[in-house]
Amino acid sequence: MGYYDNDDRYDDPPRRRSRYGYEGDHDDDPYRRRSRYDEDDDRPLKHSRFGIASFIIALAGGVFEFILIAIAGVLSVQAGGELDENSPEAILIGLGILAGFALNLISMGLAIAGLCERRRNKVFAILGLAINILLLIGVCGLGALGAMAG
Repeated sequence: MGYYDNDDRYDDPPRRRSRYGYEGDHDDDPYRRRSRYDEDDDRPLKHSRFGIASFIIALAGGVFEFILIAIAGVLSVQAGGELDENSPEAILIGLGILAGFALNLISMGLAIAGLCERRRNKVFAILGLAINILLLIGVCGLGALGAMAG
């Protein structure tokens, strides 16, 4: 006989009563609303709102940065090969690319928050994170190529 055998504090906790009786008694009630904490729910999971926001912001930021880089290319061709760094157009394009980079980081944070949500579909969070990583690598790569060339 062990030391704790006669001690009631180490027994199983009493079953929790709900308004339907004990906790398993409500399974057959068709009028019971499902709780978000029900584990045996067969409904499909809802998409993460953070993931959807991250995906939309990543797509918009990618289009924005692509347009800015295309405009910079057109302006450099019109200027005869290189764009003057002190021109107002070059400064606005540089600020726009930095704003796109900041938008990319915000969207990446939303994607990570979407991945951390419980009981949510994480498809858009994964897509948002993948697009953000590709944009980050692409813009930083283009910046590195420009720095090496100039």
